[in-house]
Amino acid sequence: MQRPEISEYKSYFQYYIDLVDKGSFFDVLDENAKFLIEFFNNVPKELLNHKYAEDKWTVKEVLMHIIDTERAFAFRAFVCARGDADTPLHGMDENLYAANIN
Repeated sequence: MQRPEISEYKSYFQYYIDLVDKGSFFDVLDENAKFLIEFFNNVPKELLNHKYAEDKWTVKEVLMHIIDTERAFAFRAFVCARGDADTPLHGMDENLYAANIN
């Protein structure tokens, strides 16, 4: 898989694309998954519901946001890979989703 051309995405996503290490897609995906699992496994359980400010997410909500986003992008990739031009690819309201984690 090649990195996308600038003409293939909105400029808003450039920041995120630049954050991705260069290399094989699957190697980068694998390394990121290992890092996240190790990171969250090392967060003490008593800190999972911690937030550093009243209007910010807890550690658990951040993890759930990552999981929700992976699910949304997996669905979008599935739709695109099957050549489905009719199914709308809606955005997601991350704050609504975070408010309904439980």
